[in-house]
Amino acid sequence: MFLSSSSFVVQDTWLYQHTPGGRYWTESKPQVSPPHRYGHGLANVGFNKPFVVLFGGSNFTEGGGRSSPNEPENGILGDTWLLTANWASFGPPLLEWNLVPVSTAPPARMFHAMAAFDPPEGASQTIRAVMFGGCADHHCAKLLDDTWIFQGAVLGPPETPSLMNEGWNLLKQSGSSPSARRGHAMAYVF
Repeated sequence: MFLSSSSFVVQDTWLYQHTPGGRYWTESKPQVSPPHRYGHGLANVGFNKPFVVLFGGSNFTEGGGRSSPNEPENGILGDTWLLTANWASFGPPLLEWNLVPVSTAPPARMFHAMAAFDPPEGASQTIRAVMFGGCADHHCAKLLDDTWIFQGAVLGPPETPSLMNEGWNLLKQSGSSPSARRGHAMAYVF
């Protein structure tokens, strides 16, 4: 989605499609996109619904400065974005990014991991993602070991779904859990 190199961070959105006609990448140009970033978490939470959740990352450039005065002082982001795909049109779907206003959000972080998470039993119209760990600063001096669940209720027809009641909840863990870490991976297992 958002790629970085040693000299710059790009702000583009690409869609990989596997169709009877072949497999290919298509660049999408949504009207609104998250600010450029790297080290963010991303999870496909829709399964049979076209939703992707993005959280956090860093927007610091190689020189160590912010790209605009409206960005966080330390460059670590704590924003949540939702990508939806509208399949109602012919050709590639229309991708749309929306900033998700949440009342409770995880602390800003980078190099964390996210994955889809099963909806509660009987809640087929619910999407969920789980997020764990990451760094609270650029030097990773403070590693995080918290687990957060993002959840939302899906509304509307499958071609043009929308989401409501989105939000993050801190998972209260019982028993043992992974140690604080960064740069790890997570995957949905069914």
